[in-house]
Amino acid sequence: MPYIEVAKAAVIPALLYFTGIWIMIHFEAKKLGMRGLSKDELPKIWDVLRERAPI
Repeated sequence: MPYIEVAKAAVIPALLYFTGIWIMIHFEAKKLGMRGLSKDELPKIWDVLRERAPI
């Protein structure tokens, strides 16, 4: 069986799985009162990389 056929068959189950995980995380965060950060609250990417990158 060609690999592409296996990959095609795996697309729908993978989408269902990751959609289910996203929904579970979304509702758990909503229940706990969590929210995303606004653009002003986000740290600058270069500062984060400079401080926390494993070098």
